[in-house]
Amino acid sequence: MTNPANPVSLRSPLIGPVGEVYEVAFHPTQPMLAVSSMDGTIWLWDLHHPQAPQLIATLSAAQGGHYTVAFSPDGTTLAAGGRDRAVRLWNLDTDQIADHICHTVGDRITPSEWAQFVSDQPYTPPCSNR
Repeated sequence: MTNPANPVSLRSPLIGPVGEVYEVAFHPTQPMLAVSSMDGTIWLWDLHHPQAPQLIATLSAAQGGHYTVAFSPDGTTLAAGGRDRAVRLWNLDTDQIADHICHTVGDRITPSEWAQFVSDQPYTPPCSNR
C-alpha cells in the first residue's frame, strides 16, 4: 500500500486453487506470493505488476491439502506442510536448478535436433554456458 489511509484493492481476486486457501506467504526479497490450498497445491504469483499478477507455477504434492507455506529467509527455498504430516521443500534458486539439470540430463541438443524441434529460433542450446 502506497497510502495506508486509502488502500486500493486489486481489480479482481487471485483465482487458482480449487480448495480453500489456508495460508499465504510473501517472498522476503521479491514481489512473489505463495498460496497454500486444501486441494494439495501451492500457487506462486508474480506481483511485479500488482494490478495484473501473473501465475508463475502451481506446485502439487500433498494428499489432503497444505496447511502452511513459508519462504526461507533468503527466499531460495519454499516449505509447505499439510494433512499428510509431511513437510515438502522446493528449491527456488533457478541458477542452481539449471546447473543441476544441465549436469545430469546427458547429451546436449545438437544443431540438427534444434532445427527439427525449434526451427524458428537461432541455435542456442540451453546448457551451452553451464
